[in-house]
Amino acid sequence: AVNPHVAGALDGVGAALAQQGRWNEALEWRERGLAMWKRSVGAGHSETATSLHGLANILRDAGRQAEAESVYTEVLALRNRLYRPNADVLGRTHSDLGLLHLRQGRLPAALAELQLARRILGETKEERHPDLREVHRRLALVSEALGRPDDVAFFRGKASIP
Repeated sequence: AVNPHVAGALDGVGAALAQQGRWNEALEWRERGLAMWKRSVGAGHSETATSLHGLANILRDAGRQAEAESVYTEVLALRNRLYRPNADVLGRTHSDLGLLHLRQGRLPAALAELQLARRILGETKEERHPDLREVHRRLALVSEALGRPDDVAFFRGKASIP
């Protein structure tokens, strides 16, 4: 039998390697963890979606943007089936997809994803919550790239709420 705790440990090793910038190794461990999640709990399980999200983040940070976007799309489809429309995991996924679009220079797409993330997380989190503050930080970056100084100041203020 496949042990889901081992799948989680494999994901954890992948996350640790990613923090060190060791992308190829991180991807290898994350992919092993994902495969184990699929075997232990199934492809449609929330733990599998979490593992997929971690894989997408590593792909994004490794510069493999097209692959990351494909995986984020898969994560959103799965999480939309699993969760209510305002679930915080959906907000975090939209935020991470927004960051990917920002890095790609796709500013309107980044803005749309981050505004959606802000709406979702704003329904479930306090203003000072780290997830919501990160969305505001990312919205400030998009606003700056779009040349909207008033929005930059607004979102920077929201991101720095103690």
